[in-house]
Amino acid sequence: MSRALGVLTVLALAGCGSSSPTVEISGPPKFGMYDHFLNITRPAARRPPTSAERSAIVAATRAYHHLAGRDACYRYLVTVSTLDSNWAEVGYRFDRGSTKNCLLGNGRTIMWKRDGVWRVKGDAGDAFDCDYGPAGVIAGLDGSCWVVLSRKTYVTEPAVAPIKRELQHSRAVLHLGRSRLLLNEAWISENRVFAAADISGTRVADPLTRTALLRRTGRHWRVVELAVDADWCRYAPADVLREIHLADGPC
Repeated sequence: MSRALGVLTVLALAGCGSSSPTVEISGPPKFGMYDHFLNITRPAARRPPTSAERSAIVAATRAYHHLAGRDACYRYLVTVSTLDSNWAEVGYRFDRGSTKNCLLGNGRTIMWKRDGVWRVKGDAGDAFDCDYGPAGVIAGLDGSCWVVLSRKTYVTEPAVAPIKRELQHSRAVLHLGRSRLLLNEAWISENRVFAAADISGTRVADPLTRTALLRRTGRHWRVVELAVDADWCRYAPADVLREIHLADGPC
């Protein structure tokens, strides 16, 4: 599984003076960091807050999120860790119909108490990382948490530009018969010799999808295989194929 941030870039079609045919390639939409992670679940280790805890926790999250006067439409769901009472979680449940001055939202907030004062630790729309708090606390509050197995970065825009240029002029890509294609994701091996690129048609109704395996010689990339699926082990070692998401196990 993975999480990621992204922006969209577009590479323009070569001009009329180009000496060879090209395909317009747009994308990829993802740049930034991604995680490979495992979801861990455990029995709940939480309790309802005392009246004083609830008042202090709600006041802290209201102030942090600027909710005062805009939270009449939902209810704060507060629980406190039974493993460490300095940690708590707040959920937000929509409780009414249309209400003026109501800031709608969802997700959950992890709270922690430092020097006797409750503060917002952070927000999430899904599970928090397991190491976001003391051992067992996050999963005990939330019911589950993420263990990050690896953290890497997507290929950067400057690094993907020569890959897109090769795809534009590749005979195998031109043979697909499309004037425009979308580069969905691209991966480069740590040794910078191999890369993989997932391409597809630009319209929802177009079922075309292909994976390109590229190899770099000097400063230039070359498409060595373009297929829906292939025996990728013919072209690169298994550890490299895992890095560029073309293999899960040994060749």
